[in-house]
Formats: sequence, structure tokens, C-alpha cells
Amino acid sequence: MFGGQLSAGGRLTWHEMGRTSLTAELKEFDLRQVPAGKDFPALPAGRASVRMIASYPGLKWDRSQVKASAAVRLNPGGRVAESSTITGELDGRLEDRRLRVHIGSISGHGAKMQGSLVLDTGKMSLAGELTGTVRSASELIHALESDLRRPADSLLPFAVDGALESRVTLSGSIREPGASVELTGTGMSAGRMEGARLQARGEYAGRVFRVEQARLDWRNQTATATGEFGLDSGSALRFEAGTENAAIADILEGLRLNVDVHATADARVSGDRYRRGARMHLRLDARDVSVYGEPLGNLSSEADWHGGTLEVSRLRTELPRDAGMSTLKAGVPAISTLEPTNSASPPKTCARQVSASRATPPCRAPCN
Repeated sequence: MFGGQLSAGGRLTWHEMGRTSLTAELKEFDLRQVPAGKDFPALPAGRASVRMIASYPGLKWDRSQVKASAAVRLNPGGRVAESSTITGELDGRLEDRRLRVHIGSISGHGAKMQGSLVLDTGKMSLAGELTGTVRSASELIHALESDLRRPADSLLPFAVDGALESRVTLSGSIREPGASVELTGTGMSAGRMEGARLQARGEYAGRVFRVEQARLDWRNQTATATGEFGLDSGSALRFEAGTENAAIADILEGLRLNVDVHATADARVSGDRYRRGARMHLRLDARDVSVYGEPLGNLSSEADWHGGTLEVSRLRTELPRDAGMSTLKAGVPAISTLEPTNSASPPKTCARQVSASRATPPCRAPCN
């Protein structure tokens, strides 16, 4: 049994010169009474109120004009009750089997969206453009946690804030929609990272989302990412990401890892996941590395992860000159030794490239 209050009224006109008008209003409808389906998840706790006015000439409903407004209160009595209401206004017109919808605004939690849609009821094709803004990413995330009855700070492992703007262009059909997305973020912050700018562009089609480019810039540091992933279970995943001049301490603090590690790093990681499992390749070049105040110089490495096995194909360290040590270059799990050298002389290299599948005797050849 559905709860809520439904009222309706109207005026029916047979003459084509007159207009038929219908008004319907639904108040305080419990969203939890909407049954979940195979492709439709259960709605969160909340109540909705909707008002709709439709009019058309005579009995020609195929030339209807509709105006509607709605308000949804999610999780009444939640932690963010003052910002848990989502409101929307739209109007539409049906003509020549095409439904044109103008979204005046859909707003809530400091976010707002507007735009227009065109639906061809004959071909079931879809087209349109939507734009949106988010006043504060932190405010939106905390409000969603409250709406979904999730613990605080559970949606993301680290705190994020900043303003966002988006533009979405829709295409395709009702059954197989497509979209291109552009996202811009300003004043982004996470941990010690502040004042960052985010730019991202992607496309969705055939239940696959492709990130064509994502770039984050802050304090002369850069992080980039591309890739694609499918929404179906067992679908392929492919990605590539990298950083330039990234401060490791800032990243660790953003991830809420209390580790005293400092370095400036360039990194590149790529990976994919198919039916045979996941694999990943990592390349890291870190400069001025220090761990708990102990200087360790520079570090360069390459590694591969596949089938639950990590294989380090290259590991190179350049210890500080005042440590009286030379450069070490080896594979893992090779056992290598460091030969003392004159601290006043430039670092020397003692190198042996080895396979990760079998241990190799220590490299004891003289350094060149």
C-alpha cells in the first residue's frame, strides 16, 4: 500500500480552439515504497512531493505542454538535515513525436544542474546538454553520506574540497545512452595539497566509460590519468596514470598515512584487468629521499605485478655523497653489496641486471 496524499483536477475541452488542462499533486510520498528491480536499486529513505500541470488543445494530447516541480527530502532527521532537500523545476513540450524538456534547475547539497533534453518517442533517441556546479565537494560528500546513512568520511579515504563545474552532452538512445563529460575543479584541496586545479574529459558509450584525459595541477606539481572501465561484471579495465614533481609527503598526508617520508617523485603506472587477471607496471624516479630524517639520496625502480606476484626488474639507488657510499643497481631478489668510496669523489656504479625468478650471487666485481 502506497502512502502519501494524491490530489488531481482539471478541465476537459472537446473543442479544438479550447485547451484541456490537468493538474496533479502528490505530497509526502515515501520513497522506500518504490520496489527495487534487477537494474534498479532500492531508493534511500526519504519523502517526495511532486506537482504537475499539463495542457493541450482539445483532445490532442500529442501536443501537450507540461510544467512540473518536485522536492525530495532524503533521510529526514539525518546528520545534515538542513541541506537534505533536493528541489527541481522543469517544463516540457510534446510535438511531432518529440518530447522537449527544459530543466530550469535541480539543486541540493550545494550543487545545481540545468539544461535541456530532446527525446524522439518514435526512434527512442536521446539528445541534450546539461551543465552543473558544485559549491563545495566536501559539503556534497558529507551530505551524501548522511542521505545514504553511511558513517562520516566513509565515501572517500581522504578529505577533499573545492568547487566543481561540469558539462554533459547526451546522445544515443534510451536503451543505450551515450555521453561526453567535461569536468573542471578549482581551489581543490586534500591534505597539504591546496589551490589545485582539476581538468577532466571522458566519454560513456556501450556501458564503458573512457577517461580521455584527467589532469591535476598544484604548486608546480602535476598528476595525469587516462583509461577505461566497463560497468558490467567481469568487464575489462585499463588505465595509465603519472605524476611529475610530486611531493610524496603531501600525498601521504592526503591519504592519512602517518609516515615520515619525504621525496620529489616522477611516477608512471599502467595496468589492465581481463579474464586472466590483473597486471600492472610501475616506474618510479624519486629524488632527495629521506625516511624519518635519514637521507637516502635518489631512487629509481621498475616493477611488474601479475598473478599475485611482484617482480622488480630494476632498482637503482644513489646514496648521498656524505654517506660514503656508491651507487647500487640491481634486480630483486638479487643480493648486492655496497663498496665504500671516497666521499669527495663522484658516485660510482656497481651494476648487475638480474632476473626476479632466481637469486643471483652478490655482485663483487670491481666498480668501473
